[in-house]
Amino acid sequence: MRSAKCPYCARQFSILETDAKQKAYLPFCGRKCKLLDLGSWLDGSYLVSDDKDEDTDRRLDGQEGTET
Repeated sequence: MRSAKCPYCARQFSILETDAKQKAYLPFCGRKCKLLDLGSWLDGSYLVSDDKDEDTDRRLDGQEGTET
């Protein structure tokens, strides 16, 4: 039996025993957790930081070791 942990409610559930309809909600355990997670993104509860480190930016741009 292969199991997974819902990222929203942390409930363990079996992946192999879920039917095709339930698989549409993966990685969540069901419709409710999927919608609650989406709501958290939409209302701003979850944020992706845009803080940038100049050294990281230079490395990503391929300018490591060069002065700007």
